[in-house]
Amino acid sequence: MVQKKMLKQDYIDIINEHFASQGKKLSNLGKANIADLKKVIEKYDIKYDEAECIKEKNIQIKKKKEKEEKEEKEREENYNNYKLEKEKKMNYWKKLDENIKNKLIKWFVLSYQMRFIENYFKNVENNKKVKKNVDELELKIKREGMSVERVNDNTLCINGANVVYGAFKDEEFDIEKTTNDIKEMFEEGSIDAETAYPYLERYNWKVVRGFSIVYKEVNSFKF
Repeated sequence: MVQKKMLKQDYIDIINEHFASQGKKLSNLGKANIADLKKVIEKYDIKYDEAECIKEKNIQIKKKKEKEEKEEKEREENYNNYKLEKEKKMNYWKKLDENIKNKLIKWFVLSYQMRFIENYFKNVENNKKVKKNVDELELKIKREGMSVERVNDNTLCINGANVVYGAFKDEEFDIEKTTNDIKEMFEEGSIDAETAYPYLERYNWKVVRGFSIVYKEVNSFKF
């Protein structure tokens, strides 16, 4: 797209630039039309070259377009690389021995469970605090005469609309669900079995609360 004439914003920019050089600023220029803006330029004897302004604007338009095209190309390349990487992970998982698959899934389940146990008491305290806050809020709303019903520990139905207050943390570890979720993540390439397997082999399959610990320790020979 090529700009062939001065636009309203161009006149505003000329005026703003003129007054900015004097440490001043005119307000409400956006509400003025082009005719009014030209009057301001004439009144304050603001010098500008229309042809040069249009030329500069087209240079900016061209640069912006080139930048957008470059960013779009980079996004497309990144997405294609992401898809290729994911396909590679998925194909590796498909070809992997079933015993190794089960071993990997089991390790990640135990790792998740370890993290859950470490956070258990924090989760319980968090849930108590959320429930207490919602209890107090429910009483306050009732005193104000508004319609309110308790949906669950952290959700109120106020005037017919459900409102959630605070996030409830899990207090039970669902092994079956976690196992299925992890298996699905391997199948979809969200977890990289090609990286995890050799690292866990070198780590002797010791269970810790996250694969990042394994990765870091193996790379720094701290095990």
